[in-house]
Amino acid sequence: MLVLVLCLPALFLWPSVVIDAVNPTVDISSCPITYYGIQHTMLQLHIDGGTTFIHFGEIVGGDLVHYVQIPLINPGTVDVELNVNVSAFDQSIQTQFPHITSASTCGIHLSFLFSGESVKSNFYFMNFGNKSAVHMIIAVSPSVLALPYNFIINNAEVVETVYVSSSTTQDVDLTGCSNNVTAVAVGGKSVVDPDHCISKTCFNDGHLKVPASTCGLSETCLGNNVCGTQSFCAVVGPSIMDMAGGAGKIPNFCNYTLLQVSGFEVLGTFISHRHTDVPFLHEVTLIIPPTPHLFVLQPGNVKADSAIVDLSTPVTQFGVALSKDQTGVKAVFTDSDGVIITVFFDGTQVFVDLKVPTSATPTLSGVCANSSNIISNVATDTGNCPTVVPDTKGDDINCSSVIQSCVNKLTSLANAINCSVDITPFVNACATNLLCEYPDEDGLSCSILDAYAKVCQTQINWRETMFCPLSPCVDHVCGLNEFCAINTGGEAACFCQETFAVPYRVSTGNPFGSPATCNADTASVALYTCFLEEMGMSPNKLHLLDYNCNGTYDEQTKNMTFDFSGSNLCGGTVTDNSSVISYNNTILSTPDGVITHENTLSIAFSCIYNQPTAPSTATFTIADGSFLNEALTVPVVSALDLGQKVWVKLEAQGVGGSSVALLIQDCWATEGTDPNQTPDTT
Repeated sequence: MLVLVLCLPALFLWPSVVIDAVNPTVDISSCPITYYGIQHTMLQLHIDGGTTFIHFGEIVGGDLVHYVQIPLINPGTVDVELNVNVSAFDQSIQTQFPHITSASTCGIHLSFLFSGESVKSNFYFMNFGNKSAVHMIIAVSPSVLALPYNFIINNAEVVETVYVSSSTTQDVDLTGCSNNVTAVAVGGKSVVDPDHCISKTCFNDGHLKVPASTCGLSETCLGNNVCGTQSFCAVVGPSIMDMAGGAGKIPNFCNYTLLQVSGFEVLGTFISHRHTDVPFLHEVTLIIPPTPHLFVLQPGNVKADSAIVDLSTPVTQFGVALSKDQTGVKAVFTDSDGVIITVFFDGTQVFVDLKVPTSATPTLSGVCANSSNIISNVATDTGNCPTVVPDTKGDDINCSSVIQSCVNKLTSLANAINCSVDITPFVNACATNLLCEYPDEDGLSCSILDAYAKVCQTQINWRETMFCPLSPCVDHVCGLNEFCAINTGGEAACFCQETFAVPYRVSTGNPFGSPATCNADTASVALYTCFLEEMGMSPNKLHLLDYNCNGTYDEQTKNMTFDFSGSNLCGGTVTDNSSVISYNNTILSTPDGVITHENTLSIAFSCIYNQPTAPSTATFTIADGSFLNEALTVPVVSALDLGQKVWVKLEAQGVGGSSVALLIQDCWATEGTDPNQTPDTT
């Protein structure tokens, strides 16, 4: 038998702050005590506010949870004995508490001497397997008033109080139940489980009896003891998994009403990604009644009435709870009838969770309510939808293989998370409506699996098992004509939308942007950075032939512009022959080292100017005149004085100003009409 003796000074003034040296912790794992349903392997003695506590489990953060409260302070000594043989008290315990039928296996003995030895308390905590009891032997001097010994659980719930005013022996049943957090004493008391709309009753055998849910057969528990219906919708690319259990497909690049309920509306804006004829979500707009307020959900951020919301911590604006984590952004709205709409967007997938209490009867519409008639849900503010240009890049996909792959993945996921939700609509969404015409890139099949896992409401981490890492695009913001994709290095990059890129890809000039701009003394060329990111190029590593001539980046247009001039050729060359003058330069990339795994770039561009044509002769009339003023309105009609200013006008008549330029090379005066007369005055 191990004896632990803690000798504490009788006159010591106990502080209110928890200090390990003053409030020792005792390891009782050799004889664990189940205190009202929760087994404890540690015991801590604590004195605070004029009271001594026997606390089961270690005190964390100063909060007492499950403990015995002794109404005395200043114990002179405290003796703790572990693995004590307490079988001498078995009969007394079994007589008072008939549900305890087995013999004790071990015990913990705590002995307290209080107030100058006027009170001596002995506690024998007895282990009966999954049940426990305590045998108390208390010796009190005649002058001590009645003292309450409280047995407390869950921070403040008093299970039993034993009043002692004279020397006595008391037994207390510590048998109970728990859900691992909340403790409950025996005797028909209950543990309320609001998340499942049930109350678990604790019976004398120390087990919780779980009754059927209070919700009906067609209902589910929505939390907080509220019953109703819960339905889900997911949109990945053009593929829809609706709340009716069906699968549909977005046919074009219009804006669509995904869901409308109680004045709350969810709109989806669609763009192209790698193909010109397959729409993907670009952003999700929430219209909040009654004002209304607009929330725009984008990858990595949320705008509320055009202002970006700081989501470093969860916030609530206009009744919408907003938050963000490594999986995406989330918005939660609850209407006046208790209908809860949760919208989740990760940049690729939008997932809508709709909870409707039994007392509410909202009207639902939108492609999420029923995807069988998608065109009727085109948003009223769409206007003329962009024309869908057929793309042949998906024609060689083997749809049979894709279907089998989707079936295998969804079946494996269902088994891994033990979910019985039918995979059929998810297979249609995965294969027929998406991957049979579009490559499984950028984690698309994983987005379908994620939607299935959300519907199953699993808490199991399935991503590693299914080789589906979190998308790096969740927090990656791209420009107007771009979309986030995963490059060959597994990193997020902004690729060009295919509908935007096609005109440049088919051109013979600059496949990365607009043709070179040529002015009188300058030349420039602009590259769209999304083309560069597709190639795995870093725009800041580009330069002209002169390494010091880098490009200038425009955040608004997502352009990188390179230019040079006649005064600074940036390593370029000038070619001059009899017919044209050509200014030439090249945009180059600089690798990080001698060995590189990056793509390299070399784009040559030129500005070509025609040379002036060869000289030729023509006959035309020259009209001239001399004038005394600059405005050429006072002609010279008399002799001029030496040094007097005179203005001369020469005009070629009968030719257009765009054809002939009149250039005066020399001008002089003579004394007579003979221009060759000397002396002359030049």
